Amino acid sequence: MANPASTRAARPALLTVLLSGLLCAGLLTACSAPQDDDTSSVASLPPASDTGTASADDATADAGAADAGADDAGADDEKTDRKTGDDALTARPQVRLDDSPERLAALWNTYDQCLLDNGAQANDGRQAGPAPATGGREKILVLQPVPEKAQQACADLEPLGPVELDPDLNPDFHDDMVAWVTCMQERGMPVHLSKDMGDPTIPAWTYDDSDAKLPDDAMTIEEDCKLAAFGGDR
Repeated sequence: MANPASTRAARPALLTVLLSGLLCAGLLTACSAPQDDDTSSVASLPPASDTGTASADDATADAGAADAGADDAGADDEKTDRKTGDDALTARPQVRLDDSPERLAALWNTYDQCLLDNGAQANDGRQAGPAPATGGREKILVLQPVPEKAQQACADLEPLGPVELDPDLNPDFHDDMVAWVTCMQERGMPVHLSKDMGDPTIPAWTYDDSDAKLPDDAMTIEEDCKLAAFGGDR
């Protein structure tokens, strides 16, 4: 699902889908598409801050600090001499449940630029739109698969998914997921509870069938219900 990363290695699939869903909701605004199987469809991602909704200023500060670090690095071998492993996990930027599209764009563009600087290739086969949080610069697209060297070099810049959407960190994850699905159903979304494709003990959701007709405001419904269920505020 295009709707629904300090998490345990045992559950990487769920958080990857969650982060992808959030980016779709914030930047593409139309990533939802029915699936023809019963695999996990989870949107999402980021922990709420003490000051409320994330702003473009937050994004600029986060991206600016990362860019400054890259500029100071200098030679290629210095760029790759970043924190890796457990040390990198503690330094990674934290996505928040109430994040703005601008802040998300800035965080991911900073990470993706680092990948390019350390051996990854740009994905020039897709059209990229402007990323609001980066002063109008195009959104960076990286060709997959990303070289392991680049992943290790940029591990400390890869955004972490929101705490609320991490089943390892949120003790109420199951109940919150049920509330999310119930809210969407009550607002006309053809969805139902499912199981995470990476770990069947984790609840997720999917569309009722591949031909399900979605409301015109499906993305808004999905985001509103997610924030209400997991405790975030716009």
